[in-house]
Amino acid sequence: MYIIRQAAEHDISHLQAMQREGWEQDYVGYMPESYASVALQRYGTTEAIARAIANYRYYFVCEQAGERLGCVAADHTSDSEAELYWIHVAQRHRGRGLGRDLVEYLASSLEPSITTLFVTTFQNYMPTLAFYQALGFTEHDKKITDYDGVAVNDIKLKRTLSRENI
Repeated sequence: MYIIRQAAEHDISHLQAMQREGWEQDYVGYMPESYASVALQRYGTTEAIARAIANYRYYFVCEQAGERLGCVAADHTSDSEAELYWIHVAQRHRGRGLGRDLVEYLASSLEPSITTLFVTTFQNYMPTLAFYQALGFTEHDKKITDYDGVAVNDIKLKRTLSRENI
């Protein structure tokens, strides 16, 4: 059995490994090749992850017997909205419902005033789009985002929250 708990500084090296797995393996073929190094410098450094743990209201780790299986990070963007910034389940632990459990744990942890949860992903990353759609997210907006000179086709999805569906 696994637990979901608040992330802490002692999780940073494990979270960095998840970042590398995502950017260097999962997104190959879906993202511009040059984006992995940009993303790892932006989000995957010790300092960046420590900042996220300190600043995001919601940064959870899924753990079993000391092994980190996955994580989810989010924060409020207004009085009624939150953004899911990152979710990852280690490849060898996928297909067990951990990603769904992380999103539902996050949704149930949000303050009651939060009625909309957003997430931005890549327009052509079909596994992630299918995952979010299965959890009730729908398309909100599409755009091309410039990340340090790398153009990325983003899609923003939203899920309306009610205390009945979380």
